[in-house]
Amino acid sequence: QVVPSALALAARSLSRHVHGGGPADMAAEPPGIPDYNGLEILSPMVRGASLPMRLCCLEYGAGLVYSGVTIDHSILECVRVQNKEFGCMDYVNRQEGKVVFSTCEEERQQLIFQVGTKDACLATKAALHVCGDVRGV
Repeated sequence: QVVPSALALAARSLSRHVHGGGPADMAAEPPGIPDYNGLEILSPMVRGASLPMRLCCLEYGAGLVYSGVTIDHSILECVRVQNKEFGCMDYVNRQEGKVVFSTCEEERQQLIFQVGTKDACLATKAALHVCGDVRGV
């Protein structure tokens, strides 16, 4: 019983975050559930779901692209940094200074972020951390 109520709470929280109260540079309206009929999709491959690869696939007609799986703890230890030099958003590990996830405006409406988790609460926190920069989680 705890999990359904926690998931319902998470869904409401995510909805509020996406619809308002988030950073000014977030998408104004959520794009909704994608229509998968006839859609070309890039699914993640080991070391093959980087930002340049995803952008290349979009340029060649992919309708959706997926990130590689990022572990919840890994993304939660990151700070969101605007990389003006390359025109993208980087999620940089606070301690190591390493970029864990990177995205840009060109793919925002077509990018699905994948999070690996064993805890619904951490998964929700991870989703809230990146939801302004992706279409779905």
